[in-house]
Amino acid sequence: ETITPTPQPEQRFNLSQSIVRHSRLFEKPISLGMLAIGKAEGNYRVFVEANKLYVEQTPLYFGHTDPGNLSWGERVTNYGPCSDQGRSGGNIATAEQMCSQRALERLPTNLQDLYNAGINPDTDIEAVINTADLYNQASPVHSRVFPQALIMAYQGGLQGVEAMAWARTASFYLNGNNALDLQSGRNRASGLLGICARERRPVTEWECVYGDQLRRARAIASVLEQYFQVYGS
Repeated sequence: ETITPTPQPEQRFNLSQSIVRHSRLFEKPISLGMLAIGKAEGNYRVFVEANKLYVEQTPLYFGHTDPGNLSWGERVTNYGPCSDQGRSGGNIATAEQMCSQRALERLPTNLQDLYNAGINPDTDIEAVINTADLYNQASPVHSRVFPQALIMAYQGGLQGVEAMAWARTASFYLNGNNALDLQSGRNRASGLLGICARERRPVTEWECVYGDQLRRARAIASVLEQYFQVYGS
């Protein structure tokens, strides 16, 4: 007798379950997601010794002027692991709490946006953290269109850090409707473009933004690599 296996229903993305799973990334200042954001900001040093993961706060953690805000004449001091834009008033414990809270509040939107673009956040932790870091770094619209750009990068054959950096850069090219538009959209990364202009870097607008996004994507990838080296996948 031939037994025909019963077809199994396709496993569907469950947003509620995904939120619970990924909340652990951002619930504490030294949770994996916050470590990665802090490393991308330059506020954490993360390293492995004797198969143990260590994290150190850099001097920037305790207050530094945000260079992007200077591009439009604002002097803002960041504190803690993220770009808190002075919201904490210089209280480090408050900054840590606010950084985690802000990432957690945005998590449902980030997860749903990734899934809607065709990326399963439950199997792409690098994409989840890069979305959160882009939300930390820039205006919310850029993290909203980042998943669309990332699926384009994947379809174009890019993977890992290269895909993240390309998509993060592309997310700054928006048209008048705030939609992703690489052909006729304008580069909205005014803070980064201002830094390149002040430093007289001989680069195009794309190169200016890409250099920064590649640095951040590499920082995130390095934290993931070190974490899984110690704790496993």
